[in-house]
Amino acid sequence: MTSLHPGPVLPEDPPDPTSIGARYPHRYAALDVETTGFSAAKDRVVQVAVTLLDEHGEVESSWSTLVDPQRDPGPVHVHGITAERLRGAPLFADVAEQLADLLAGRVFVAHNAVFDWGFVAAEMRRAGVELAVEQRLCTRNLAKRLDLPVPDLKLATLAAHWRVEQLRAHDAEDDTRVLVEVLRHALRAAAACDLDLPLTRCSTEPPPPRPRSSRRAAAPAAAAPADRRVLAPGDELELPPSGRPWLLDVRWARAAHPVGVAVQRSDALGLPLGAVLRTTRASLDGTVVLDVDTAGEAEVWLHLDASPADVQRVVLLAEAPAGSTFAEAGPLVLTVRAPNGAVLALADVGAPEGARTLVVAEVQRHGGQWRLRVRGEAAAAA
Repeated sequence: MTSLHPGPVLPEDPPDPTSIGARYPHRYAALDVETTGFSAAKDRVVQVAVTLLDEHGEVESSWSTLVDPQRDPGPVHVHGITAERLRGAPLFADVAEQLADLLAGRVFVAHNAVFDWGFVAAEMRRAGVELAVEQRLCTRNLAKRLDLPVPDLKLATLAAHWRVEQLRAHDAEDDTRVLVEVLRHALRAAAACDLDLPLTRCSTEPPPPRPRSSRRAAAPAAAAPADRRVLAPGDELELPPSGRPWLLDVRWARAAHPVGVAVQRSDALGLPLGAVLRTTRASLDGTVVLDVDTAGEAEVWLHLDASPADVQRVVLLAEAPAGSTFAEAGPLVLTVRAPNGAVLALADVGAPEGARTLVVAEVQRHGGQWRLRVRGEAAAAA
């Protein structure tokens, strides 16, 4: 019978010459959950595992448990957790306070962290337990920043890249063990490159309900530190020359509504240069990459200074979900990141009523460098 039990403590690596703790003074809680489905609002957790790490990336302790979801365990063919295995396991409410204590004051780390955080936050709300977690870190997004020579950003792929052996995929304990090693390698690589971590502010509030009408007042722009600009439609931002890609993140509040994100390049006359980039991952010359694998967000990498000379303008487009509106997906938030991952500017980009395709922003050659302008205008479907 499986019930609450401590997970395995991972062996410590020898000291690394790059001081992770000096660059990133955080303590971490690396976590993985197995669930009965994909909706945090409707589905439940059946297994959770967490490993605590200090600011140097050294393991402090591990903990895991099976969880009785009080329903069918869901995709047994994926996670292998049968009703028989769950017999005698605690309810989430029985372990919620202990898990909350483990997570308190730490950076919540997961692979595709929006998924794991959504389930943990939903289960904590049901249990009536407060979570003292302010930030989360997605190892998938961190791997994006590192521009690794890998075909995709799956946990198994990153594990293979760093020669981390994966024993039982979709088992929360083993996935957390692999996650910890991937995190440690990624932190060392990021520190060596002096990259900022792509930390995201956590909220334990449930997603807002869908509006009854497409009329929706624009949400206020997200707060930004003094050294970051908050841009409004029409505002411009100079992008100085760089040997690495600039990063444009587009996020929307309700991930269940899949906003379509696309990129179009054009010449000096505004004529298209090649097909609109949608489902493919990269332009033919590799200077534009569109990544839409994470629910609720898309990321565009623009290697502007390596672009062919005939590329004069790059336009970032968003398309409303099929049979829905931009208002139902929630406000679009554009984040402009420097090549080192630092946030330079934020903008809330609202769509005109009835718009099906929105021009979010454009980047245009200006003299010897590039200039980004926030648009927020309706456009014909690309």
